[in-house]
Amino acid sequence: MYSLDSYLEMVTDALRTPAYLNAMAAVIRPGDRVLDLGTGFGFFAVHACRLGAGHVWAIEPNDAIGLGPSLARANGCADRITFIQRVAAHVSLPQRADVLIEDLRGMSPLQGARLEVLRDVSARLLGTAARRIATADELRIAPAELPDDLSHLAADSPADRDGITLTPILERQRQAVQRTLANASVLLADGATWATIDLVALPHGDPVGSVEWVARRSGHLAGLVSWFRATLAPGIAFETAPAAPRSVYDRGFLSIGAPVEVMEGDRISARIRTRFDGADYVWAWDVVVEREGRRVGERRCSNLATRALSAARRAVRAADHLPARTLAIDELATLVAAVNGRSSLGEIAALLRRQHPLAFRSEQDALRWAGEQLARLDEDLPR
Repeated sequence: MYSLDSYLEMVTDALRTPAYLNAMAAVIRPGDRVLDLGTGFGFFAVHACRLGAGHVWAIEPNDAIGLGPSLARANGCADRITFIQRVAAHVSLPQRADVLIEDLRGMSPLQGARLEVLRDVSARLLGTAARRIATADELRIAPAELPDDLSHLAADSPADRDGITLTPILERQRQAVQRTLANASVLLADGATWATIDLVALPHGDPVGSVEWVARRSGHLAGLVSWFRATLAPGIAFETAPAAPRSVYDRGFLSIGAPVEVMEGDRISARIRTRFDGADYVWAWDVVVEREGRRVGERRCSNLATRALSAARRAVRAADHLPARTLAIDELATLVAAVNGRSSLGEIAALLRRQHPLAFRSEQDALRWAGEQLARLDEDLPR
């Protein structure tokens, strides 16, 4: 979950925020019903009111939303913003929205279940002619040498710490999609778009694409730097490219393991595939280097190993697994049965303490545990 500092960093981001404010000015019309998805503490919601929005529904599961009402009061628009602390899937609105403001990206636009959330929101909460901020994300990539901030991924970097070899851990880490501050100096060719996400039509299917480059200089190809270009409204966009100022998004790096020596004029090609696994995206990237028609390097890579569950965790998720009744399940069953809309949390805690004295040393322990479980189980509880 984001911290308050994280939300303040987003609001003060010199790349992201001006673009969003300009897009809102171009898209929002007086009287519009606006849905601000992932509102944080409500900065964009307040700006929507300043632009004449009739009402704003500001949705955010993070506790930062608790600061929203005071921000709205301080800016004279508390009567036009409804703050809702829930995940979007558990939200219904009295009317459909005319405008959607959304930035659920992370390092990549393929962040967690973002596209699934947007499909659900579009179907249930937006009008048929709703306008969106943003409208498209281009996924960009370029071949690169190893960025300085990822020097620990180099094959010859020390693999021992205090006499303990970390080789198996580092080998697994190299397969992950890394966050990086890589600048343009590491690029071996210009960036290119390998896929575009249409945030209006939101077609089903996971992004895949291929790109070819001609190396503009010699160097050691260590991987692919990835970033995106976000179109927020007609003529209004921003790009998190290596040449751009640093932003809250940073960039991604897809390592190919052992580097491939590249000469100026070599042909470099990459095929990138993604698949949403229900929680996040699995990435696969194949890279080929050719010189004068002859293949001089080839790598097939994926972050699947970093996403895979342990054997034990896979076993308990298998269709033929027979779950056993445990004390933990008994405790949870008692809690669920006690939630009836009439018993207070304190009364439920007392019941838990009586029925499971070995699990809870005091009613305070039971109260703390019950509160945590209910907050996680039921996003529709009042906040």
